[in-house]
Amino acid sequence: MGELCEEFEFFMRTVIYILSSGRSGSTILEMALGQSNDIYNVGELQLLCLEAKINKMPCGCGKSIDSCDFWGKVIAQHSIGCSENILGCLRNSNRHGHGKAFRLGLILDIIFNFVKHHSRYFDYNEELFNILFRQTNKEIIVDSSKDPYRLFMIKNMKNINIVVIHIRKKLLPYLYSNTKYKGGLWVNLRNICRYYFNFVLMTYITNRYFPHKTINIEYSDFIVQPEKYINIVRSHCNLDSIKTLENISFSSHAVSGNRTRHSSRFIKLDEKWKSHLPKFLSFLKNW
Repeated sequence: MGELCEEFEFFMRTVIYILSSGRSGSTILEMALGQSNDIYNVGELQLLCLEAKINKMPCGCGKSIDSCDFWGKVIAQHSIGCSENILGCLRNSNRHGHGKAFRLGLILDIIFNFVKHHSRYFDYNEELFNILFRQTNKEIIVDSSKDPYRLFMIKNMKNINIVVIHIRKKLLPYLYSNTKYKGGLWVNLRNICRYYFNFVLMTYITNRYFPHKTINIEYSDFIVQPEKYINIVRSHCNLDSIKTLENISFSSHAVSGNRTRHSSRFIKLDEKWKSHLPKFLSFLKNW
């Protein structure tokens, strides 16, 4: 994994979209990319209006979204702003991380490439990204929203190139990150189903709609050799050199995400999942 398809093209304005299941390394990847002066991280952009409403997680600058000058200017410039829940339509209105995995209507849209009835969402995001390009004065923006349905719904933005980084954890580390194996067999089986469904859906979308614009990364490989995978991105984006990744920090106005983004972080592989593995999941150890 981590191989880049041929015919990888970059245009003047590019959105790097981090695609993943929850707690699979998207925040640490985003922070590593943010060490480049050519990139601006906006975090989980689809949660912008939700955060402005409930203020659960602070902006990357440390302030709440509704008191952040950066996002205040962005929202004010947008023709709709946060007056309607268009941007956050794929997320529960009260909690994070509760976007539905299985959405039959959207799955059919993905299979048959039906995009017309998503035009409001598409137009909203195209305007939002253009505002962000102007305000940040950057040519590359990282959106770590992760959601595969969002990726499909914004795929046809005009004059904006989308490059996908699909980062994935192996099954047992994923289960440990999400539940610490708590909840018994039923909860873990449900999460196993969600894990494989998301993987199939994300792989289908990237193979069909972004066949030459996807970088696939396995989380543990990235943590062990972060420079290797960051340099894959850097070499194909014409980026400046990335700062050392031994201890990364984050200082932009990123929305939501893991609490990691509010502190410096030494990149290391956490293998606590091995010592906490319950017997009823031991048969999955080699998956």
